[in-house]
Amino acid sequence: MRQEQEILWNKRYSPSRTLSDKKILGPLVDKIQYEHVMKFIEEGKKAGSEVVTGGSRLGDKGYFVQPTIFRNVSIHLSIVSNL
Repeated sequence: MRQEQEILWNKRYSPSRTLSDKKILGPLVDKIQYEHVMKFIEEGKKAGSEVVTGGSRLGDKGYFVQPTIFRNVSIHLSIVSNL
């Protein structure tokens, strides 16, 4: 996928507490899962992987994380082997 297509794909998703035809991004289950996901994202950033889009918390309520796309990721990182 080209970078522009990746970003457009990512922007189609918006947060919702329920799944509906228009909103297909639900929250993570709890704070533990949220922190686990954010740890993977931070590890990727620190290792020099490029975040094409996403990589941050989404909103200030609930445990939503932006859909995240990395580029140039080492196969040895946890975001490759443990997700």
